[in-house]
Amino acid sequence: MKKMKLAHFLILVLGFSLSACSAGGGNATLPTDPPVTETAQAVQPTSTSLPPTATTEPVTQENALTIAWSKINGAQSVTAHTIENLNSSDKSHVFEETCYLDAANQIWLETTQSSIDLLNAGLFGNLYIGGYLYAKDATDVYKPQQQADWQVRCVPEIRVLEITKADLQSSTANFLGEETINGVNTYKYKIILPVELLPNQEDAYMKGAPEIYAYVDSQNGDMVKFSRSFMQLTTYAYNEYQIDTEYSDWNSTTVSLPEYAEAQSTALQTYAGKVSEYITFQFPVIYRLNEYSNPALGTLSLETPTGAMLHWADMTEWNFDPPDSDDETRSAICQAYAKEAVLPEEQRTNPSASIAETNWINTEKLGFCKIVVSSEGMKSLYFFNAPLDSILQKSLFDRKISSHATFVLSLRGKNGAAVDDQFAEVINSLAFK
Repeated sequence: MKKMKLAHFLILVLGFSLSACSAGGGNATLPTDPPVTETAQAVQPTSTSLPPTATTEPVTQENALTIAWSKINGAQSVTAHTIENLNSSDKSHVFEETCYLDAANQIWLETTQSSIDLLNAGLFGNLYIGGYLYAKDATDVYKPQQQADWQVRCVPEIRVLEITKADLQSSTANFLGEETINGVNTYKYKIILPVELLPNQEDAYMKGAPEIYAYVDSQNGDMVKFSRSFMQLTTYAYNEYQIDTEYSDWNSTTVSLPEYAEAQSTALQTYAGKVSEYITFQFPVIYRLNEYSNPALGTLSLETPTGAMLHWADMTEWNFDPPDSDDETRSAICQAYAKEAVLPEEQRTNPSASIAETNWINTEKLGFCKIVVSSEGMKSLYFFNAPLDSILQKSLFDRKISSHATFVLSLRGKNGAAVDDQFAEVINSLAFK
């Protein structure tokens, strides 16, 4: 991992729209498809600050917004702070994001705090650097997601509606008057989207056109604030958005890069998350670790940059490894479980699902009932019990809970491909303390 310094289903959060950004219980309910440590190297900070953009003509109410768009298009850096209030039919949520842009070096960083505490304690972040998109995981490190072309971020747009900066700039704007924002006198404009853009929102069940306002510094033509509000309706619910972004430090923002794992790294890291007092395993440093606050979602997951997923969940007790049993007995138990529990469950959602493989496998520390399901692709399920002498199992006994702790790992590729080899290090190193 590298650390250098340069100056947002439900899950609803994961479709975060800010700046524009199982098991357990039931009768043998199976989970659905889920949603060498590298030392950080210190790098000397590099300033990307440039002098503020000069305005060559007096700023008036007639030209201020035009000047602002021109300065945005040529901006080298900026800081954008966004607060999104989302009122839905069941509850309200608040998202807060800060976006830092360093266009000169093609870097942007988004850090997000969410009131929805389902994943990674409600903390999110995205980073673009070196031609790669990175996402913050439960280790507070940004992990590579995919290669991507450079696109300017932190500028006015409505990403959830796929309305771009260019769309806004080409829209009609009406001057409404002057307003003071954080001590700055601004010209306020209402932006009216072209009629041809509005039909594009029918699939999103839009109710009316978005209300969009821009506030421009009356002295220098800098964009000071950008606000948008709109409502989306579905068959079962509504989502009402109020999103306000304030801009500062045009062409003088310094981006401080967080710790991130190089996309080409082959290093491993040891799990040190919320259940690390009970288990340990190693995984490639470029894999993204997610931990869930809602037990219904499972315990944790690992995701590769190519989208392969390993999902860990508790499940209804099943003794796959009885004391004094041999591998032949364990194999028979595994085959019976595949036929009596796994297949019926899989065929509830896909009647053509079948069992492709059933096998008992041993690693140095654990034994697994491996069941491979063919259902619109391949999915591998690894069922296992906590050892009777493990801290976790002993804690259950101490609380007068006689059940044998049972878990399942669900592995599946982005397109249904078999991905067991991509998680071999995890399975082989998995152990209970």
